[in-house]
Amino acid sequence: MIGGASLYEQTIHQVDGIYLTKIKGSYQGDTTYPAIPPSFKENRGRTKELQEQYRINVVYLENTT
Repeated sequence: MIGGASLYEQTIHQVDGIYLTKIKGSYQGDTTYPAIPPSFKENRGRTKELQEQYRINVVYLENTT
């Protein structure tokens, strides 16, 4: 997405949570995702539900502010 980092930085504090899919591997690229603010904490119950339902390595980070 063009301008994705800027859009993310402008709106990150307006969301309730992030569904973070973890993919094993090392990939080349010229852009990285901005850091996730420390106000986002893993919701272990939701993470477990997602991993059981979809059988993928996904983590739910809840905005605690």
